[in-house]
Amino acid sequence: TLRNGSDFVAIECAKKSKYKTSTLLMELDQLLQQFSKEQLRLILIEASRRHPDVVGIVHEELRRSGVHTTPYPEIPLRDVDPPNRVLRVSNLPDIATASLLTLLFNQFQGFRDLQADANQKQVYYVEYSSEVEAQTAMNGLQHFKITPEAPMLINFAKNPTY
Repeated sequence: TLRNGSDFVAIECAKKSKYKTSTLLMELDQLLQQFSKEQLRLILIEASRRHPDVVGIVHEELRRSGVHTTPYPEIPLRDVDPPNRVLRVSNLPDIATASLLTLLFNQFQGFRDLQADANQKQVYYVEYSSEVEAQTAMNGLQHFKITPEAPMLINFAKNPTY
């Protein structure tokens, strides 16, 4: 009996490799344990960007293996902002200042600049030296709560020159 969708994936991979299914399942479990739910979500999003057919294939394989999944509406990839070195930070409480945000984002390597959006209250843009450094900061601070009721939302900026 399959425990979950990862068992099914591991068995399918084992059929195509030299590993025994049990060995592959143990290795897959060990690999997945090191990632948080948010990190796994980001991995899946990136896999979907690189291989747009992955989402449908995975959903279908899980369905066939008996794993109930919630169908999500397809999100057109053109609506997803591509990675770049500038982050857009929103959903900030009124007490969030440029100084506080600089302290938060400066802890990540490559921090270059922080600027307030001139047209939107409590929206800031944070610039890093590279896409990788921006992604690292995004992963580290996504949903960080400056106050209990306001989880920070971080996206790649649509216009990286802000």
